[in-house]
Amino acid sequence: MRIRKRQRPAGRNAGAGAPAGQRGFTLIEVVMSMGIMTVVSLGALSLFTYAIHYNGGGNTRAIAVGLAQQRMEQLRSVAFTDTRLAATTPSGTSSTVTYEGNTFLVVTTIQVDATTGVKTVTIKVTPYGGNDLLTKSSVTISILRAPSATGPYMG
Repeated sequence: MRIRKRQRPAGRNAGAGAPAGQRGFTLIEVVMSMGIMTVVSLGALSLFTYAIHYNGGGNTRAIAVGLAQQRMEQLRSVAFTDTRLAATTPSGTSSTVTYEGNTFLVVTTIQVDATTGVKTVTIKVTPYGGNDLLTKSSVTISILRAPSATGPYMG
């Protein structure tokens, strides 16, 4: 029986008790990997911040659409001759509505065509506050209302 002398592995990090072929990480490698992870994490954090901001803007826009539709349905439910459907100035009538902590300017414009009597009703809802295009953009909806007519198609 022949006894072999155990050979020490060559290269850096080959400690006295380290088995052959195994080595650890140096302090420089650990610091570099932590730096890379930090840069990646900051990129992901800015992405989440961006997403949260624009989801909030989308929520504001959805509320504005809902307010415009609600106001339009109120005007559609009244009779054609009702005073709430009287012609307004070109700048319209405005009111301020607060919903879920958001404040909106609601402008209602009603124009009457002198020859046909058709009324064009336009509702424009603009959120107050916010400093970007998404949260400052207004929502506008319009309908046409015609007077009732008697004729062969009306009973």
